[in-house]
Amino acid sequence: MIKCPDCKKLICKKATFCGSCAKKGKRNPNYINGLKHKPRFCIDCNKKVSTTRTTKLPKRCRSCDNKLRWSNLQYKKGISLKISSKAKKRLKIPENNPMFGKIGHLHPNWIENLNREYPVEWTKTFKEQIRFRDNYICQECEEHEIKNKQKLCVHHIDYDKKNLDINNLISLCISCHMKTNYNRDYWLVYFMYVTNQEIKLEEVVI
Repeated sequence: MIKCPDCKKLICKKATFCGSCAKKGKRNPNYINGLKHKPRFCIDCNKKVSTTRTTKLPKRCRSCDNKLRWSNLQYKKGISLKISSKAKKRLKIPENNPMFGKIGHLHPNWIENLNREYPVEWTKTFKEQIRFRDNYICQECEEHEIKNKQKLCVHHIDYDKKNLDINNLISLCISCHMKTNYNRDYWLVYFMYVTNQEIKLEEVVI
C-alpha cells in the first residue's frame, strides 16, 4: 500500500491517486479546455451525455443523435422521391420527352436481324455455372458479386443468344454489361482477346 500524493490516504500500489483525488482538476473526465464542466444530459432522453475526447459539448446522447441524423436522411430521401415522381409525370408528356414512344424498331439502339430469343437450355442453373467458373467476379471491373449486391449478368460475347458455348459466355456486373449495348464491335473484339479466342473479321458486328 502507498499514500495518495494529495490527501495521503492509503491506496493500492497500482493506483496513482485515490478514487476521490483521481477525479480532481485535469484528471476529471469532464475537464475540457481548462474548465471542469458539469455533467450534461441528453435533451431528448435525459440520459447522461459523455463529454470526453471532444471540444464541443453535445446536446444529445449518441443514440438520439444517430436517430436524428437517420430521420433527416430519410426526410431528404422523401424529398428526392417526390421530385423524381414529378419528373416522371413530366416525361410522360410527349412534348417533354424526346424518347417518348420510341420502343422496338423505333428505338435508336435497335439492331435489325438481331436474335432476341433464348434457347431452352438457357436456365438459371446454366448461368450459375458460368458465374461459378468466373469465381463470381465481373471479368471487366473485377468486382465481386457480393460487393455489388446483385447477381452477375452472363454476357454473350458474339451477341448471339443461341450460342451457348461456354467460351462465348462471360460474367459481367450490371454496370459493365450495360456498356456492351454500345460499340458492339469493340466489345466483341475486346472480350475475344480477353478470353484468348481467335478473332475473325466476319464475326465483328458492324
